[in-house]
Amino acid sequence: MSDGWQGVNYAKGVWHHPLLALDEVSDFVVVDRGGDGHNCDEQDLPGVYLLTQAALDAVQGAQKAA
Repeated sequence: MSDGWQGVNYAKGVWHHPLLALDEVSDFVVVDRGGDGHNCDEQDLPGVYLLTQAALDAVQGAQKAA
């Protein structure tokens, strides 16, 4: 979860979900690394994963406690 003004770096080989905004229209800027070589790995997931309000509330509560 982000406050909308944060940047995020992913280490090489780290899986991450595509960027998305919840309940808002948003713009994202994505900067890819430069240079030669393979730069994108796509994975098919074995099922459907739903992001629930309860899960979002739990994440937000953990962030506020930190």
